Amino acid sequence: KLSRHDRVLVASDGLFDNLQLEEIAQRMRCVNLAEGVTKISKLATKRMRYESDSSPSKPDDLTILALKRA
Repeated sequence: KLSRHDRVLVASDGLFDNLQLEEIAQRMRCVNLAEGVTKISKLATKRMRYESDSSPSKPDDLTILALKRA
């Protein structure tokens, strides 16, 4: 059962190969759902384009589905 502030995030490995779980949670917490999805998708897309030794970065496809209780 979802509580009032719970969110469900389903995504392809393009998200999880390019962002750490804490980075995702941090950007999805306490913001509008659409704003949170925009933040994580922009960061994942940036990392897919530019390799980094200090952050996960791997070219891939990206699909994100986010839900919250109405």
